[in-house]
Amino acid sequence: MATASPHDNQDTAHAEQCVAVTLSAIVMLIAGVIAAWLAAGSTGLLGHPLQHTLTWLALGVTIVAAWPQDNRAFATWAILAVGVIFSVALTASTLPAVNVMAVAIMLAAIAQVSRRLTGRVALVAAFAATALGLFRFACDSIPTLWLVADAKGWMVGRIAGWLAGRRLEVGATFGGLDFLVVMAAIYVGWLICTAPPRRSRAIWAAIAILVGHFAYLAVLARVEDLLAALPKMVLPTLTDVDHVGVWTWSNGLRTLIPWNVPLLAVMIDGTILAVMFRCAPWIPVIEIDPEKLKKQKEKEEKEEVPGSVLAADLLFRFGPPLLAVAATILIALGLNDSNLTGKTVVAYQRGYLNWLKPEYDSETDGTFGMLPVFVESLGGKFVKSAALSEQDLAAADVLLLLHPDEPWPKETLDRIWAYVRRGGSLLLVAEPAVHEGRSQSSFNDVLQPTAMQVRFDTAVTRSGNWEQSYEVLAHPATAGIDDSRNTFGVQLGSSIRTRWPARPVLVGRWGWSDPGSDAVGTGVSNYNAGELLGDLVLAAEQLLGQGRIFVLGDTSTFHNEMLANAYPFAGRLLGYLANKPSSPQDLWRQFLGLAALVALMALLALRPAAWQLMLTPAVMSMSLLCCTAAGHWSGRVLPDGRSHPSSGFNNVAYVDASHLEAYSSDLDAKLGIADLLRTLMRHGYLPLLAPDLTEERIER
Repeated sequence: MATASPHDNQDTAHAEQCVAVTLSAIVMLIAGVIAAWLAAGSTGLLGHPLQHTLTWLALGVTIVAAWPQDNRAFATWAILAVGVIFSVALTASTLPAVNVMAVAIMLAAIAQVSRRLTGRVALVAAFAATALGLFRFACDSIPTLWLVADAKGWMVGRIAGWLAGRRLEVGATFGGLDFLVVMAAIYVGWLICTAPPRRSRAIWAAIAILVGHFAYLAVLARVEDLLAALPKMVLPTLTDVDHVGVWTWSNGLRTLIPWNVPLLAVMIDGTILAVMFRCAPWIPVIEIDPEKLKKQKEKEEKEEVPGSVLAADLLFRFGPPLLAVAATILIALGLNDSNLTGKTVVAYQRGYLNWLKPEYDSETDGTFGMLPVFVESLGGKFVKSAALSEQDLAAADVLLLLHPDEPWPKETLDRIWAYVRRGGSLLLVAEPAVHEGRSQSSFNDVLQPTAMQVRFDTAVTRSGNWEQSYEVLAHPATAGIDDSRNTFGVQLGSSIRTRWPARPVLVGRWGWSDPGSDAVGTGVSNYNAGELLGDLVLAAEQLLGQGRIFVLGDTSTFHNEMLANAYPFAGRLLGYLANKPSSPQDLWRQFLGLAALVALMALLALRPAAWQLMLTPAVMSMSLLCCTAAGHWSGRVLPDGRSHPSSGFNNVAYVDASHLEAYSSDLDAKLGIADLLRTLMRHGYLPLLAPDLTEERIER
């Protein structure tokens, strides 16, 4: 009979002292993690109200599962109340990072009031939610990091597609990087808190996480097979044309594929977490006697504390919240001025466009005729140039190219590039390419010196007009603009292939890249395997010399009717290009902000504490909300019709858009108001939708 070694005896004795996690703690963990993924928008395409409601429901399950049974002091209820108030208030924000931080605060509050292993499990979950919140904040604020994450998502997608036998082109969203970030953070905390030996457990858990993730991606790669296996879609009859549709299980499932396939990753990872936490032996939590703790503190107070120890303690106590404030100011605060007084916008007169506006007895309602009127309402001067001469460019604060469709003479391109390198701002607006006789899209010729290229595709969204489908990166032109009514104005444009040092500004998360431009003419498009799914860059920017080039993949933002809805973004963008303020996308700000976030995460990981995981996310959320509000307020677009040079009367007309109006947000839909807007234009007005009815807006 073999004899046991002393080391084996120690492990056996240690294992006998270990405890198991309760079922309620596991339910709390999984519900909290799901709440974090819901708050981050990782679970697929969901309307914002539904997303927030499901987040609250998941948090409710978390609280019920961790309800304190043996700790009913006043402080317990006070801490839980603070956690509930912050989580409900912050999850109502339109900023994904703030939503996730709200979940982290609630989990940290549970960890603060819970005893034994429940508190430790809640602390691991709070740390993972904080890590996800910092990751989402970094990706939304640091374009370089967004490009890195997108490349990682593309890489794991290609590997999974190869394993599944179908090509899979995805970015960070469908690639599931949010899931991997949370699982990695929990994996580390789980290993630290469970009893040795850990090697075998660590290997099997890592394998399970990776296999589960690639299983989700393999299913995503095979969505065409899933759709083919479902019964055919049941369409409404001729008598049902006014109804939304016909409900069948098959029709319902088809609306979820591929847009909500990430829910499969949620189920897989939730199962893995349940097995990991239930089966592993945990190091017991030793609760210190309050009397002994009091005596220990009194003893420490009498002893002289070395300066290095005191400095380290201050760093761990105050370092994370201070770094959180510094990071948000560096990479989220972008002040802007949309006033164009004294500024000149020079537009290339030629292109796949017309400069007409709605007129009575006219055969067309025109396309860009209201743009000069809008620029004048902001105090600027709008000039059309037929040749982009040196004289015209010298007078330009912003050079505007709207879908150029003729070959560029070399000397003209050289003049444009020289203008930008001297400090000029170029706004290039593209759309799906045309090849019709002499009309040949030539916008990519202008982008030759940059790392940006407009794809020969149509960026198609599952939701109408990209509503509630955007990922908005921190930028002076986008600060505080939400996507509930498509205030960015993008409809069926093209996506932009973006590489460093170019910087994405506006991204379509829930859509796909349909090759060619047929979808624009036919209005019909279906996702096919191998097409780029999710994370389509719709607007990007790059510095060139002393100037900058901004590319927008759709001209719809500046169309006559859409301008009434998208003018906040259009005005901020023109103001940013004309006034050239400091941007959070400046390279030095990105570098310092990333360093602050890395240091913040390191301090939280080295000394995790529940109170710190409540304080730091709360401070970061409030700081981020303040920075966003400051950027939004500074860049307010307030068109002024009182001094319109040609009409002789105040030509700005507002349509209320701040009281849950009955008209459709799709202006050209059956219940839209496009015809009303055109009627106002025919009478000489500049019609705009009013997101508020403040005095400063109405008086203009």
